[in-house]
Amino acid sequence: MVHSYIDVFEKAGSPESLKPFIRFEQVWPVESLERHTEILKSFHDERTRYRKLDNMPREELDSWTLRRLQSLVKFSYEHISYYRRLYSNVGFEPGDLKSLRDFTLLPIIQKADLHEIYREVVNNPWVKINHKSRTSGSTGTPLSLINDTDRQKHWFVHRIQMFENMMQSPLQPEDWIYSIYYEPFLLTSILGDYPTFTVGLGASYEDLAEHIRTLKPKIVTGVGRHVLKVAELLPDAKELGILAFSTNSETSSPGIRRDLSLKLGVPILDEYSSEELGIIAWEERDGGYLVAEDTVHLELVHYQDDDMESVIGTDLWNFAMPRIRYAQNDYAIWKKSDPEYGLRRLDRILGRQDMMIISPTYGPIDPGKILEIFDPGFRRLGD
Repeated sequence: MVHSYIDVFEKAGSPESLKPFIRFEQVWPVESLERHTEILKSFHDERTRYRKLDNMPREELDSWTLRRLQSLVKFSYEHISYYRRLYSNVGFEPGDLKSLRDFTLLPIIQKADLHEIYREVVNNPWVKINHKSRTSGSTGTPLSLINDTDRQKHWFVHRIQMFENMMQSPLQPEDWIYSIYYEPFLLTSILGDYPTFTVGLGASYEDLAEHIRTLKPKIVTGVGRHVLKVAELLPDAKELGILAFSTNSETSSPGIRRDLSLKLGVPILDEYSSEELGIIAWEERDGGYLVAEDTVHLELVHYQDDDMESVIGTDLWNFAMPRIRYAQNDYAIWKKSDPEYGLRRLDRILGRQDMMIISPTYGPIDPGKILEIFDPGFRRLGD
């Protein structure tokens, strides 16, 4: 039994005008019954677990995180010489990691370190069964990454959970997800349910809007500027049954998202993620960001004499090419850094470190404020 990408795209009634922009390549070589069944079980197990997370005592959440970190650090120390050298140089051994406080004493790594780690692990025998990806290089040299299968499955399932949180409603098996992105999701459906239509960048926004009107998805997600321009062409989004729009992959202005949300009557919320760390957090309707703590361990630290706190993340699921205490090169502010119950929140994402301006009079200026200043210019989304 095989479920192919082409089946889903045919089911979506793909217009001829969109077909040049549709990628039929599969992330897994075959969308087999086995793969779909694995995801289906994980989907239901994690969906039930996720709904309880925000009411769990922090002690339980932190204990789970510590166990994941202990396993990840021990594996990296024993199997990846780069990490063994890095930790040995500061006198650390895996048995020293007994608390989250101990974890903060480990060295922070940068993109240059990941280049070195990739060159080492790419030749490991277990890498052949995993997934390779590559960053765009928009902030420097492109970075090659390896993600293990468990991480990819978890990310796929967690993305659907994120959508349900944004929509404030569970997806039904027949509900479509519409994605405007560089590549397809891990699967285009789960045994035919929760179908996802993915179209690449470059298609006419008018064609996309008309196809969305035909398909009536519950959520439209994708690269920020493209989703915003399509949303502007859908004043009837609420009547179509769209429950949310989700932006990712590039910085978009909170002011623009808020204004367009009010105009449409449908929330437009931001996904904070990266190729290196996966889903880090996502915007809630009050403007704060819910941290994806079952996917990434997030720290905000004053790093390299910065006045603002830098985002340091650890991918909790990736053992093929671990990213442990990785400097994301973004700034953020906590909203709830130490709640008694439930998941932590960010007040806002301030933006990338290379966007910061240093004023001789006022010192460092929040990069997010700079973007807000230019909101009126960005409002001409159709230009």
